[in-house]
Amino acid sequence: MKVKYYFYNETDIIESMDIENLKSIEDYNLITSSILDLLTEIKETVITSKIERKFYSKDNKLLSIINFLDFNRILITFVNPNKLNIQRTSELFKQLISEKIINYLKTDYPELKTSYDFYNNTEIIESIELYNVSSIKAYNFVCEQIMALLSELE
Repeated sequence: MKVKYYFYNETDIIESMDIENLKSIEDYNLITSSILDLLTEIKETVITSKIERKFYSKDNKLLSIINFLDFNRILITFVNPNKLNIQRTSELFKQLISEKIINYLKTDYPELKTSYDFYNNTEIIESIELYNVSSIKAYNFVCEQIMALLSELE
């Protein structure tokens, strides 16, 4: 594992960090959970937060970016939506996103709201935003489900 820290204006305040070469998704989940626990303790002093995961194809092409923003929303972006061709009316969308992700999260987050951005005025989904989700466990769950979706498409 390799960790690189970036400091704010040459101070000892960490602005961001890169963590590379993790062996498993469980390692990543452990690290992000620990960081979020730390940030939750100092939440009043944090202006904004962003945890980001990038998912790549077997030939190392970026497929999706999933962000956990400001402790309350998840943004799922499909990098080349026209190639992935995930449509809101497709069976794959209904099974993995609508049923598994959204319905599952609504049990813990009844105030869950979703919004979709579509690619060039088509039915192809470019991004999905989930609001009122405040748990890193929910974020990890969404990441695992999107990873399953992407593996179905690859």
